[in-house]
Amino acid sequence: YVCVNSGYYHTFVPDILREIIELYHPDGFADNNWKGLDRRTICYCENCRNGFFAYSGKALPEVANWSDASYGDWVRWNYRIRLEIWDRFNAVTQAAGGEDCLWCGMLNADVVERAQRFVDLKAVLKRSKIIFSDQQGRSQYGFEENGISGTMLRLASDENMLVPESMANYTRGRRTFRLSANPPLE
Repeated sequence: YVCVNSGYYHTFVPDILREIIELYHPDGFADNNWKGLDRRTICYCENCRNGFFAYSGKALPEVANWSDASYGDWVRWNYRIRLEIWDRFNAVTQAAGGEDCLWCGMLNADVVERAQRFVDLKAVLKRSKIIFSDQQGRSQYGFEENGISGTMLRLASDENMLVPESMANYTRGRRTFRLSANPPLE
């Protein structure tokens, strides 16, 4: 994973989004892995050290420990960082491609995984016209989990939210689905 506080998220990705819009004029973007490290892993790079200190006046916590007040501050800071990414990428795509050119970060259908990745669901749903429910079949669940997730996301939003499913053809157990559903070249 690339640090969410690095130039990759602040400059590189926005430049790529602008370039794609300029060259290909897409209707929008779906982004599979925009959230970075989870709450069990603390990044100690210079960007994180400086950013967290500016936010809290504290050093980064040494370990992921809910008993440590600085860890709670770090978690809140990370939720804020993910919303800033969501807003930044949407601002870039809308400025370059028009107000309907949206950047959509996919949300994992697994609610525990989504929480581990600092997704403020209420805030994201307020900012969005469309949310992709992402369950790529790497676990024991797949289509069924996306159906449940889509229903929950619609209920948590204004119920007019579009919630398309993102389901790759990864294998679980026997490869019958992938082998029977994909064209031969895939």
